[in-house]
Amino acid sequence: MIMSHLPYLISAYGITLLTVLALWLTTYRRFHQAKNKLDIMKKLNHET
Repeated sequence: MIMSHLPYLISAYGITLLTVLALWLTTYRRFHQAKNKLDIMKKLNHET
């Protein structure tokens, strides 16, 4: 009974893991880009 449900559980877990990983990557990139933009703005402000 459990063995027949095993592939479904593994695939569901894998999809959830991939979704979380993708979300984390996108948010991390956005945060990194925002931080870089802030640094650039600070540098520009210091030059003027």
